[in-house]
Amino acid sequence: MSYHGDGAATGDLDPVAARAVIEQAKGAVMLVYGVDADEAFTLLRVRSQETNTKLRVLAANVAAELPSIGVRAVPGELRTRVTRLLSTAHEQTGDDPPPGEGHLPFHPPTSGAAARTRDS
Repeated sequence: MSYHGDGAATGDLDPVAARAVIEQAKGAVMLVYGVDADEAFTLLRVRSQETNTKLRVLAANVAAELPSIGVRAVPGELRTRVTRLLSTAHEQTGDDPPPGEGHLPFHPPTSGAAARTRDS
C-alpha cells in the first residue's frame, strides 16, 4: 500500500513512507485512546496480527480514512468512529467506502491510560 496525502491508499510503500503512515495511525490512536506511543504501536501491531494484515497496510488504511471521520465529532463520537475504522481497516481497499454502523469486532483498550481517559 502506498499512502498519498489525498487519502488514497494503494500499491507498495517504500520504507520511509511506511514508517510515516504508521506514525500517522499511531498518532491517531494516541489521541483517541489517550495512550502513549508504545501502547498505540502495540494496539496497531496486535490488530495487525489479529487480522493477519501487514502493519503498514493496516496503518495506511487507517490514515487514508481519517479525513472522512471529520473534525467536528465530539470525543465520544470520535472514539466510536476510530474504533469502527480499526475494526474494519484490514478489509479496506483504496476503493471501499468508509465503514458503516454495525458490530465492532475490535475491542479498544480497557485498562491503563485509555481507561483513565475514558472514565474521566
